[in-house]
Amino acid sequence: MIRIAKPSDLSDISRLSQILQKMHADNFPAFFKSEPDDAAFCAWFKDVIEEPESLVLVAMDSDTMVGYLYAQEERKSESWVTRDYHRFLLHHIVVDPLFRNKHYGRELMARFLKDADQRGIENAELDVWDFNDKARIFFAGYGFKPTSMRMRVGVQS
Repeated sequence: MIRIAKPSDLSDISRLSQILQKMHADNFPAFFKSEPDDAAFCAWFKDVIEEPESLVLVAMDSDTMVGYLYAQEERKSESWVTRDYHRFLLHHIVVDPLFRNKHYGRELMARFLKDADQRGIENAELDVWDFNDKARIFFAGYGFKPTSMRMRVGVQS
């Protein structure tokens, strides 16, 4: 079951966020902390849940939260170099490894894309790290294509 997150879900969302954080820290320790401040995450994410531009979904298996997704609607006004745009930016998606390959990620993505459509947003976007081959393959299955590449020198992973 997929549902909208509530403030009472913060501890479970934080637990799942730690899985995502560990994967990033293991692959890029020069950039990501392996043990971020849980209280700071919960305080920040409580505000995220309550923002009307945010979409925070949770995937439930009976009474157990097994995944979550966080996206945010963004509007940018025209500038001297860009046109107006309206996008839905996917920030986080994670499913507990014990519950992967059971369609929770697909259900979260389907709901994300449906919500984008209901909000009248034509462009869904996300960032994915170079080391995350599984994520790139997963997102490509939904039609996501690379649009830019960020390159780095001087910070070692």
